[in-house]
Order: sequence, then C-alpha cells, then structure tokens
Amino acid sequence: MLMTIRGVNAERALSLMKVYPTPKSLLMAFRSKPPEEAKNLAKIATQEHINRRRWGTKISESLYEVWGAMSYPSRPESGGDDDDEQN
Repeated sequence: MLMTIRGVNAERALSLMKVYPTPKSLLMAFRSKPPEEAKNLAKIATQEHINRRRWGTKISESLYEVWGAMSYPSRPESGGDDDDEQN
C-alpha cells in the first residue's frame, strides 16, 4: 500500500514498516502528533537508515496527505455538463 505513493520504492516502504509494522500502528502514530509534526513522521522515523531507504520531506508529507490527514480537500466543482443534466 505504501508503494502506491509516488516516490516510495520497496526499500523505503520496508524501512518504514520496521518502525510501523501495521497500518494501524502508522495511523495511531499520525493521530498522536500535531499535524506539522505528523507530516515529518516518516522522515524522522527513517533518518538513521541508509540514504536510499530514507524518506525525504516531500514524500513524508505525501504519506501524511494520504494516510494521516483527518480531512481531505473537497473536490472542485465540475464544469457545466453536470449542471445541465440536473436541470
């Protein structure tokens, strides 16, 4: 599941799984931290690993957007096509 995030390869996913072995443990870690700290959770958790296994700031923020955010941005309104069908 982690590898569906752009920039996450198998080595990075495995390095994070050593710290958070289950999705539930990752979610609980996100919920226990304020948003600004949670955005860097993966980066901090993997900072002691080999370079190619470390999570950078941008990838860590992407992980937070997918897994840790308590709310998601609303979808933008579609063009006029759907409005014509409803009227």
